[in-house]
Amino acid sequence: MFNLEQEIAEWRRQMAAAGVKTSESLNELEAHLRDAFEQSIRSGLSVELAFEGAVQRLGGADALREEFARWARAKRRHFIYRGLVFGFGVFLLGAAFCWFAMIPAALAASQAYSQWLGFSATGWKPDEYIRFVWKVILCMGLGFEVPVVILTLVKIGVVDYRFLSKARKYVIIINLVLGAVLTTPEVITQLVMFLPLQILYEISVWVTWYWERQDRKREATAETKPG
Repeated sequence: MFNLEQEIAEWRRQMAAAGVKTSESLNELEAHLRDAFEQSIRSGLSVELAFEGAVQRLGGADALREEFARWARAKRRHFIYRGLVFGFGVFLLGAAFCWFAMIPAALAASQAYSQWLGFSATGWKPDEYIRFVWKVILCMGLGFEVPVVILTLVKIGVVDYRFLSKARKYVIIINLVLGAVLTTPEVITQLVMFLPLQILYEISVWVTWYWERQDRKREATAETKPG
């Protein structure tokens, strides 16, 4: 006796064996297969013929694999281009944050630190000041790019939540080093740089977790969907 769910499960195994491996792709193909099957049933065909016709209408595994490979390349390009656009915007946002918030705080902390040590706090040379400002602005602007870069890599399948979670301890060290190298010697300014960079990374990790959770929910819904 014909069992639609068993036939679809076997069809999915064949698709996976032919190279269509991602759950997202298989679920989308299955949805199209079920729609074609329902249309054939409404036209009066038997369930066996309706299923065979739906499979033929979708095409063979090799053709579907090539089609989804083209779709995946187009999707990667889309996310990369979108990341570049958003990246320019968040770079300007990071530069503005640095200019209006971080640099005044850094200079005030540097002055207080110098006075505490008994040194003159008015000894900035113009070229030293300009180098310091541009260095910090560039670093903070690039730091604000971190979520855009990470989330773009997530969308194109290069990294995932597990990878980002394991990398957290290394990112903390890197951000601490950046805060120590790129700012004035006192701890307050170093923390002013470290905290935004680390918070941006944590936001990226959380968003990745949320996206993967939503994907798992959609997959579970597709698997429990009645035939």
